[in-house]
Amino acid sequence: MFTIDVLAVATLHQMIDTEDGPVEGFRDIFAVGASTVRGENWLLIGSQTSDEEEAKAFLTGVSSTPATHPDLWEQVDPSYGSDAWGEEDEYNLACFEADCFNEPRPQWF
Repeated sequence: MFTIDVLAVATLHQMIDTEDGPVEGFRDIFAVGASTVRGENWLLIGSQTSDEEEAKAFLTGVSSTPATHPDLWEQVDPSYGSDAWGEEDEYNLACFEADCFNEPRPQWF
């Protein structure tokens, strides 16, 4: 059983040119996502957009799930702390955080 909804999947930091010069700005990216009760997550390929209303409109036309059309969906990281979250996911998160702060990666394995 899948729950399918519009998700905010990223926030992009960018410089925006204005009449007064460049200013810092942020833009959310939305996509159609599917998840299971265990915490497994998928994104519908090609559904990413910066317009939430466009993503919601796209959602109304979705008639597939990762089970019925796996070629249309990309499996992404499981939800943090869910039953699907494993030791390797914890290690990958720790490595990502270490990279963000220019710290050495953990040596768990």
